[in-house]
Amino acid sequence: MADDKNMELSDEMMRKAAGGEDDLDGYRTEPGTVVGPFEHYENNRYVVKRDAGPEAIASYSPSAGPLLEPGTRVMIALVGQGKWEIVEFL
Repeated sequence: MADDKNMELSDEMMRKAAGGEDDLDGYRTEPGTVVGPFEHYENNRYVVKRDAGPEAIASYSPSAGPLLEPGTRVMIALVGQGKWEIVEFL
């Protein structure tokens, strides 16, 4: 029984060490708040203040829903090296 408890703690610690507790199809996900559009690139990119870190530039497909307003709560996923994508509204 003690081994099971230690194994659970190790798995939890590994999730945190790997970049977060939440996963979406194997991608690291984090909650955040839309600051506004990222004007120095394409129209489908937004500045998102991550709850647990610095701001990120995240892409979003307008065909998936309405244009995003500042203050919108979202979940972002790290889908590539430094590439964030808005995947859910909170």
